[in-house]
Amino acid sequence: MDSLEAKNARAFRKEDKKVTAIIVAAGEGKRMKTSLPKPYLKLNGAPILALTLQPFERTRSVDEIILVVKEEFINYTKSHIIDKFGFKKVSKIIKGGERRQDSVKAGLDFAQHEIVLIHDGVRPFIKSQLINRVINECKRCGAAIPAIPVKETIKKVSNGYVTCTLNRNELYSIQTPQAFKRGVLEKAYALDVDSTDSSSLVEKLGLQVKIVEGDPMNIKITDKEDIEYGKAFLRDGSTMTD
Repeated sequence: MDSLEAKNARAFRKEDKKVTAIIVAAGEGKRMKTSLPKPYLKLNGAPILALTLQPFERTRSVDEIILVVKEEFINYTKSHIIDKFGFKKVSKIIKGGERRQDSVKAGLDFAQHEIVLIHDGVRPFIKSQLINRVINECKRCGAAIPAIPVKETIKKVSNGYVTCTLNRNELYSIQTPQAFKRGVLEKAYALDVDSTDSSSLVEKLGLQVKIVEGDPMNIKITDKEDIEYGKAFLRDGSTMTD
């Protein structure tokens, strides 16, 4: 007799395996101290958000994109990003919430497909290869996230003193996009507890999340120093033009 796991796997194969990518770009970005939020700052002539969207637009396994932004930037995003650069897969631009998880949940309410990717709007150096790795692993096991092994020794500190040294071999730096079956995400976000990423909520359900190999270049732009790093990453001809 077939195992329950085998039956579930067969049932999943029969389901919609199309992919919705939710790009979250509704953060304040206070550390930048600029008039425009981070997603709209430019790297070598193109807005960070446009650079982020481009690989998802070009990746054939991504079927639709839902963009979550600050409410006052919805029209700006449509005219200065979507229309200007000709993105066709963006099905909706919706307003975000106070917390990142509120923004993800808002996007999830509009997701049309069984596989859902969650990606930071200020990770502009994501590549199609990584997007596909995460999608393929999610289709196999239901939840997958990209990660990079930590290289430095990490210590836990309290009141300025070391309390313990953590095992570096067990530590990873987590990236996006993170991929999940939509039903898993819906259950996770129904918990309504604070979290820094989607996988943290899925873990609270007691479900296993599979690690896939991340990309050291897939950095998140958080401060002005990252902007300078980003400019160095971009080669001539690799960015969009005004």
